[in-house]
Amino acid sequence: MKAQLLQRRQNTLDQRNNTQNESRPWYKIPMVWFVMALPLTAVVASIITLVIAAKHSPDVIQHNRHSSKIITPVDSDKTEQGNSN
Repeated sequence: MKAQLLQRRQNTLDQRNNTQNESRPWYKIPMVWFVMALPLTAVVASIITLVIAAKHSPDVIQHNRHSSKIITPVDSDKTEQGNSN
């Protein structure tokens, strides 16, 4: 009698599990959405970053090659002598 009740209970649990797994479409399983949300978040964040970078790009500095000058270090003794005159 006890074995029959255990067997009947096990059969009922198996039927519930089978019907739950077979009758639920993939989009109603929460773990699927969690797994998809992580990569989708990264894609959305990268698109937002790209848009911000495109809208706020820095200006290009034009370099004039012909007017380059050589910068020499200033001797502090000479500048002090020049100022004291």
